[in-house]
Amino acid sequence: MRIVVFGANGPTGRQLIDQALAAGHKVAAVTRRPDDIPPRDRLTVVGADVTDAEAVEAAIAGSDAVLSALGVSFSRKPITVYSLGATNIIAPCTSTLCRGW
Repeated sequence: MRIVVFGANGPTGRQLIDQALAAGHKVAAVTRRPDDIPPRDRLTVVGADVTDAEAVEAAIAGSDAVLSALGVSFSRKPITVYSLGATNIIAPCTSTLCRGW
């Protein structure tokens, strides 16, 4: 199975990656900071921003499962990464890009 993890650099994202790899899956870790994730077997690190719809669509193409562990630091300013990120993740999953859905 090919699993895509958004928010891969955060603590939850790293746990999801570890568990998926331990279970024998192929993982695409999507992050804005790809150099922060060490290489491993069956792991592809994808440098992308969840607010970039085209990059998200490319990362999801051909996947069997998509997991989101998006998070941002606390701020008093409005945060749109969750809503925009969810929109960009869900859109390609309603098309034929996600096998078997």
